[in-house]
Amino acid sequence: MHGLGNMPAGTNPMKPLLRPSRCASLAAGMAISAVVAAALPLYAEDTSTQAHDDDSATPPVVEDQPPSPRLVITPLRREGETQQSAARITVVDDEAVRRRGYPTRVRDQLDNQPGVYFRANGGFAGNTALSLRGTRANDVAVLIDGLPVRDPTSVSGEVDWSRLSTMGVSQSEVLFGAHSGLYGSAATGGVINLRTQRPTPEHNGRLRAEFGSMDTAVAEGRFTGPIGEHLGYALHVGGIRSIGISAQYDRDNNRDGDPGNHERDGFIQRTARGRLEWTPVDGMHFYVSGQVQTAHNEYDASGPDDSDAAIDSHMHRLSAGMAWDIDPSWRLSSDILLSESIREEDDSGYYDQYRGRLGYAQAQLTWQVVDPVTADLGVDVQREEGRFREDPNAPFGPPGNFSDSTENIGVWTSFTYDDGVMYGKGTLRHDEHEREGGATTWSVGAGWWAWPEYLRLTGHIGSSFRAPTIFELHGNNGNPDLEPETALSYSVGVAAYPHELFRLEASVYRTEYDQRIVSSFFMPDNADDDSTVWGVELRATLADPQGDWSLSAYVNPQRSNNGEGDDILRTPRLLAGAEGSLRWRELTLSAAVQHVGKRYDDDFSTFPATRTALDSYTLLSAAVSWEPQEEWEVYLRGSNLTNAYYEDVIGFTTLRPAFFAGVVWRY
Repeated sequence: MHGLGNMPAGTNPMKPLLRPSRCASLAAGMAISAVVAAALPLYAEDTSTQAHDDDSATPPVVEDQPPSPRLVITPLRREGETQQSAARITVVDDEAVRRRGYPTRVRDQLDNQPGVYFRANGGFAGNTALSLRGTRANDVAVLIDGLPVRDPTSVSGEVDWSRLSTMGVSQSEVLFGAHSGLYGSAATGGVINLRTQRPTPEHNGRLRAEFGSMDTAVAEGRFTGPIGEHLGYALHVGGIRSIGISAQYDRDNNRDGDPGNHERDGFIQRTARGRLEWTPVDGMHFYVSGQVQTAHNEYDASGPDDSDAAIDSHMHRLSAGMAWDIDPSWRLSSDILLSESIREEDDSGYYDQYRGRLGYAQAQLTWQVVDPVTADLGVDVQREEGRFREDPNAPFGPPGNFSDSTENIGVWTSFTYDDGVMYGKGTLRHDEHEREGGATTWSVGAGWWAWPEYLRLTGHIGSSFRAPTIFELHGNNGNPDLEPETALSYSVGVAAYPHELFRLEASVYRTEYDQRIVSSFFMPDNADDDSTVWGVELRATLADPQGDWSLSAYVNPQRSNNGEGDDILRTPRLLAGAEGSLRWRELTLSAAVQHVGKRYDDDFSTFPATRTALDSYTLLSAAVSWEPQEEWEVYLRGSNLTNAYYEDVIGFTTLRPAFFAGVVWRY
């Protein structure tokens, strides 16, 4: 399978023990891992990407449920069903994206569900951050096919979702809660895994073209199939272009501005992904995969008519791997990844080029001890390198070129019990970080079908940590004395299935930080006071088992405390929404409403920056598609249909009403 994956709160017993150590054996570890197998293992199931053609397609956002458990990776670091997780997990697949009208932005694919909050400082080109259950964007571990997505030059470690393309992704998994016990640093809020296209037994393809507001144009092609008896391929190419909006056209916040009268912030992105899989004999799989992505993001730095501020970025990923079923009880898998990211920005005021490189390898051994008990042992090693080239025209003087690197070795184990009624899992991990020393994290989770097929109870508790980034330590405002932050996260949940058409879900969660890394205008520092986030998730769903219609609604009140009695910045007090879809003959209709409550942000138009409340907002979206033939589909999608005026970041407005139309051809 794929080599990937909560104790009572109190005085933070999980704080990692830190001691000096070096990871000089990184290169040897990577070589050993690569020899032990080769790299990213394959999935054992036959994964067809034509979810659209499946008559049992599920509603747009699907939680785990008895009738149709999903195959996912994140809870176990190998493939399993959604019910093999005591932590909440959400799956969004191709069918879900289709029902929403093929939205291109990742926030429009994963948004509008409890515990998920996106914010952006503009349109397509705006920096986009994602937080889970009130934690911060850099507290979320992001993976592609189980392998990390990390930019070593990122300011605080978060992923900018505006520059990470979801084209070619067939399924997204969102795992909530602390999972450093499996994934190491930066998995406090949860883990997101993007699963790309897989080869199919028969030749399949899809071409899509879309045009819409802001002169937006999208084109993509997906192609999968066999090459002979033992080899298969998956290929995706695509791109998007938009002239965007002027994100700062209304800096005085009087709401009478017209973005069409100002310089717009354009966006261009191109993506290509490819994958080859080879199965020489039953029980042995090999693969190689690659991705190339370029993007051009314009933004407003000094005002709404700033025509010079732009970022050009490039990302390259190459991975390879294998999985070997040694016998019915033992399975060995291994994978290796090489990744490079480059960002270039003229006259940024600090650095005009950021170049990051990531080398990563992992191996995992799975043992079916007895029928309900499985044990896993894994090791992963990584090296990050960041190079920063100064801007010679910096207003306060060139900050100087610098580069740095970090190395880490992690060893982990997990034990899983699953007899169909009771489920339990425990994980333990130790990381040896070149700079920060040792950190030990863990998690414990349990699930129980108190009333089989009708009522399930779950609980999860886990520790986590996040090591400071290279930039936080050594950037122009860096603090070399930063220490890792730690956290304890726990949740309890109940899911009721009184009827095959109806389910109710409720969760209570809490995250407690210690030495949280906070950034000010001057430099990052470890907070003296502990911070907490807690909330409740309630969701009700009506859905046709055949997937012809669905209706769901949720409410997610939450509170946060930065240790000084104030809300943690950019943490909404309320998330709520509803979504429904209907398939009737050749037509599919869907509509959604989303509400984001009050939150606070720093207003940097004053000095020092002042804490300011951001108004709540409600968005309405809808989509309709028509399939006159099995091969053809025409769709129309609209967003922000009520023309809501809102800001995710102070001083930056977001998209007004927008409409997009497209056509899809399949074979």
